[in-house]
Amino acid sequence: MDCLCSLSKARTGLPSIRPVLKNSDHGYLKLQGVYHPCAANALSGFVTNDVVMGTEEVPPIMLLTGPNMGGKSTLLRSTCIAIVLGQIGCYIPAEFAEFSPADRIFTRIGARDDILHKQSTFMVEVHETAAILKHATSQSLILLDELGRGTSTFDGYSIAYSVLKHFADKNPCRLMFATHYHLLTEEFKAHPAVGLYQMSCVITEDQQLVFTYKLIEGVCPKSYGMNVALMAGISQRVIDRASQISEKIEAKSNMSIKRRKTQSVDTEPPGKKIQGSFQLHQLTVHDKTLLSLIINTEVGFEDFALVFEFFNNLKKRY
Repeated sequence: MDCLCSLSKARTGLPSIRPVLKNSDHGYLKLQGVYHPCAANALSGFVTNDVVMGTEEVPPIMLLTGPNMGGKSTLLRSTCIAIVLGQIGCYIPAEFAEFSPADRIFTRIGARDDILHKQSTFMVEVHETAAILKHATSQSLILLDELGRGTSTFDGYSIAYSVLKHFADKNPCRLMFATHYHLLTEEFKAHPAVGLYQMSCVITEDQQLVFTYKLIEGVCPKSYGMNVALMAGISQRVIDRASQISEKIEAKSNMSIKRRKTQSVDTEPPGKKIQGSFQLHQLTVHDKTLLSLIINTEVGFEDFALVFEFFNNLKKRY
């Protein structure tokens, strides 16, 4: 009786709907006007969104970009809560809902360490990701929020790319993948299992960042970190200097990408092109990984450190 009363109380005060649950060979999800019940109760004018994944028209994987504080994490949580409430028999916070039941829901959200188990923030992150890779099925719902943030930009991007590639190729289940690694959108824009979405925003004439909190198709051009830093109270002098550095790094990265696009890329296995006293089978696993990343990834200014490490390793051994 206590449980039934709680379910009844959970649907009062805000619009809610009884979801339609249907079995399917692959997981799919249709939500219209979904919102976060806790946030909507606390905030006035909460923006609702439509989330569609895994239908005949829409890919199962959502690659989500958007500004800092733009609502990406809230959208992920809103979707997760809707599925949980629907599968325990409660009305859900939405205008319409239809989905196939999720066998499990996996989340990798937030940043925290685990001192008692001697795990750093990054260790917690990859430990949770490992569990997702091991146990997720085609009927699972996965929420990955800024995977790779706990380590260097290059390592973080590489892990994020590899995890997204695994699910896109091997297990295209319902996956919401929020990221600030905008190169991922270039890598996966043509993949049939991946759809590109963004939390929209507006830049006013006086360069003020306005959040609309609305999910739309497409790619957010940048994360607008400088704007958010200014909102947080960092001095204009520091912001101006940071903007200069950011523009230089971005220019180098764009030049590197342009150069790759204008040159013909030879995709033949690297071992056939290596000349000298060693062949591909003589390389260590680490060297093979570095060589593959040099050839196949676009990481801009960080390429130089990667190339240096690879050839320095070869010089020591050969």
